[in-house]
Amino acid sequence: AMRAGSLLLFGPVGGRVGAGMRRGSIVLFDRPNDDLLLTFHWACRYRPVFLRAYLRVLSRTGFETPPNCLEAQYDRYCGDRLEGGRGEILIRAEEHA
Repeated sequence: AMRAGSLLLFGPVGGRVGAGMRRGSIVLFDRPNDDLLLTFHWACRYRPVFLRAYLRVLSRTGFETPPNCLEAQYDRYCGDRLEGGRGEILIRAEEHA
């Protein structure tokens, strides 16, 4: 039931990620264990500028970030459509050789 803000999740997550979210961003650096809810739809793949800024600040404070997360692309899903669909879930795209 997220209302706004940003959550950066560096570990595994369970089911129903983003359920009831109205606005805000949830960033997953690993693929979720379960499929996203059907009330989220894929929008695009891109490199979010705001995320690079957040990750740089975390790195400067000594927080260990996942390898290649600054250069990675992220799949953007919009939802929860039951709550207006203005939130987003960003999932780091898998690297392909």
